[in-house]
Amino acid sequence: MTRALVLLVGLVPAVLAAQSGATPLVVAPAVQGTVLRWVWPPGERPAGYFVERREAGTATWVRLTPSPLTRLRDRARAREILGSAFDRYATLLFPADPRAELRDVESYQSALLLMADVEPGVARVLGLRYDDQTARAGQAYTYRLAALTGGGETVVATSGPVTAGGYQPAAAPDSLQGLQGRRGVELKWTVRPAFSAYNVYRSRRGGPATLVNDGPVVAFTNEAGAATAAAPMLFRDTTAVPGDTLAYAVEGLDAFGRPSRRAAPVTIAVRDVTPPAPPPTVATEIHGDTVVVRWRPSSTGDVVAYQLWRSRSDTAPFERVGAPVRAPVAQTLDPGRPARRVFWYRVTAVDRSGNESAPSFAALAEVPDLTPPDAPDSVRGTADTNRLRLAWRAVAASDLLGYRVYRATVPGGEFVMLTRTPQRAAAFADTVPRAANHPYYYRVTAVDSAYNESRPSAVFSLAPPDLTQPSAPEITAVRPGEDRLIVTWLANPEPDVARYRLRWRLRGAAAWTDAADSVSADRLVDTIAGVPAKRLIEVSLVAVDRAGNRSVPARPVVGQAYHRTSPPALEVRRAAFDAKRHLVVIEWDARAADSLRVIVLRRSGTAPAIGVGEVPAAARRFEDRTAAPGIHHAYGLRVVDRYGNAVDSRRFVEVDLKEARP
Repeated sequence: MTRALVLLVGLVPAVLAAQSGATPLVVAPAVQGTVLRWVWPPGERPAGYFVERREAGTATWVRLTPSPLTRLRDRARAREILGSAFDRYATLLFPADPRAELRDVESYQSALLLMADVEPGVARVLGLRYDDQTARAGQAYTYRLAALTGGGETVVATSGPVTAGGYQPAAAPDSLQGLQGRRGVELKWTVRPAFSAYNVYRSRRGGPATLVNDGPVVAFTNEAGAATAAAPMLFRDTTAVPGDTLAYAVEGLDAFGRPSRRAAPVTIAVRDVTPPAPPPTVATEIHGDTVVVRWRPSSTGDVVAYQLWRSRSDTAPFERVGAPVRAPVAQTLDPGRPARRVFWYRVTAVDRSGNESAPSFAALAEVPDLTPPDAPDSVRGTADTNRLRLAWRAVAASDLLGYRVYRATVPGGEFVMLTRTPQRAAAFADTVPRAANHPYYYRVTAVDSAYNESRPSAVFSLAPPDLTQPSAPEITAVRPGEDRLIVTWLANPEPDVARYRLRWRLRGAAAWTDAADSVSADRLVDTIAGVPAKRLIEVSLVAVDRAGNRSVPARPVVGQAYHRTSPPALEVRRAAFDAKRHLVVIEWDARAADSLRVIVLRRSGTAPAIGVGEVPAAARRFEDRTAAPGIHHAYGLRVVDRYGNAVDSRRFVEVDLKEARP
C-alpha cells in the first residue's frame, strides 16, 4: 500500500466520507463547497476520471466534469496551477527522460502520490483532485467516481453523504518542542495521522511570522500507520544566528492541502554553539606520585577554562580529572598516581558560552616505582622422595614480576638463593638428596617489575618424607553380625601409624575389596557392612602411617555373617474358582526381589493351613488343582528368602467351592 493510500484511508473518519470499490475516494467539506481526493488503483492506470454527484434524498446523478480529469502533460498549464511551487516538483512531474517512469513504475507512482499528499496543486496536475465549488453550503451530497478505461466507463468508488461548506481548520499539532543543536534549531512535535505534511513558521523578536521550510515537511509513517514520532528531530532550522530570540509555530496540512490551526509557539534564544580550538600542545612532568600537566593556551579568544582528561591507554575512554582550570592558568596537577603505570592526558578548552573544544593531542606520563611489594605469607609445603614442594599465598601486586626462594640447611644458618631469575608461580619444587633425613629451612620474597624486593616471608621448615612402612597388624577376632562382620585387632607398635583400613574377599576368591573408609589409629575395631550372609569371608587389615606408607596386609582371618531379617509380606490379591478347569487361581502382586519364593497356603475349615505349592514370587499366580469341590477353602501366602527367613500374609482370602460338588 502506498503512503498516499495509507493517508487517505486513515483520513476517512475525519472527513466523514466512505468508499466502495477498489479506488479510495475521500470527500470533505471545504470553506466553499466540497473537495474530492482519490488515488490510482493498483495495476493498470485509468485514462481519466469523471466526477458525479447527487443531492441527498434524490436519485439523479449530475456529471460535474464533462471531460475526464487526466494527468496534465502541459508544462505551462502545470506552472499555472502550481505557481511558485512548480520548480520544486517539475523534475518529478516532467522528467528529462520520459522513460524514467517505466523503469520502476511502482516506485515512481508512489513518489507522485506522496507529492500529491503534500501539495494540492500536484494532485490537480495528476488528475487526482476535484474542487466542487458549485455545491451549496449546508446541502448534503453523495459523490461517485467513474474511471475511463479501454473497456469504457466504470464506477469505481462512491462516497457517503457529506455536507458542503462550513470547513473549520483542524486542531493544531501538539507537544511542539524546540532545542538548539550544533547545526541549528531542531524542532519536534507529535505526528498525527490526519496530516500529510507540516509547515513551520518563525518570527524574530516579536516580528511577523514567516514560512521557514522551502517545501512541506513530511513525517513518514511505517506500514502500520504509526508516524516516526520518536525521531530526535522533525525539522532543523540551520539559518538561526547566535544572539537571536526566535519563536517557532507549526501547522498541519491534510491530504487536501488544508492547513490546521497553528501550534502555540516555542521560543528559542539562539546562543553560540561553536566550540573553541583545543590547546595545541600538552606536556607532562613527574614529581613523586604527582603528574604535572602543562599546555599552550587555545587560539580562540573567548576561552574561560580548561578541563583535564585522563585514560589508561590512548584507545581507552578518557575520564574527567578534577574541576576545570580557569584561564589564563595553563597547568594543573594530578596527584596520587600509582607507580609503574602509564597514563594518557588530554586537555579541552571551554568558552564563555559553555562550548567545549575537541580534545588536544595526548601526552604520556609514567610514575616510577620505588615501593617494594608485600612479603609473601602462608608458606606451606609437601615432601616426597628427594623432592620438597613449597607453595604460598600469591602477592596482590599489579606489577609483580615474580618470587625468589632462599634455603638454609640448619636453623639460623645462611640462606642461599635458589631462584636466580624471579619465577611467576607461587610455588616451588626443591630437589634434595634421596638419603637426606633432616629438615630444610626456606623463606620467600616478592619482586616487582622495577626489581624492588619485599621483606622475606616467615621461615618455613620441611623434612624429606618417611619411607619406612609399618609392620603388619594382627587381627584378634572376626565376629558375625547381620550382613556384616565386626573385626577387632591389636594396635601397631609404631607411634606414627595414623589409620587402619580393612579389606575382605570370599574365601577362595583372588581379588580383595577395600572398605570404603579407614579408621583412625586410636580405634581398634571396625565393621564390614554388606557382605554376603552365610558365606565364608576372609578378612585382612592394612596399617597406614602419617607419611602414607602402607604395611604388609595382616594374616587373613575367616568369618561368616548371618541374615535374619524377614522379607516383606505378600497378600493374595485374588482367589477364584475356575469351574471349567476345576481349579482355584490364586494371584498376588510381586513387589519383592526375584530371589524370593512363595509357598501357597490353604486352610479348610478349622484345620491348620497347609502348603499346596511353591513358585517364584515373580510368577504372581498359582493354580491349586488339589482343592476338593464342595468345601470352603481360604488361601494365604508365605514368602521365603534365600536364607530361609519366612513371613506369612496377614489375611487369608476365602473361596467357596460348595457349588462345585461332583
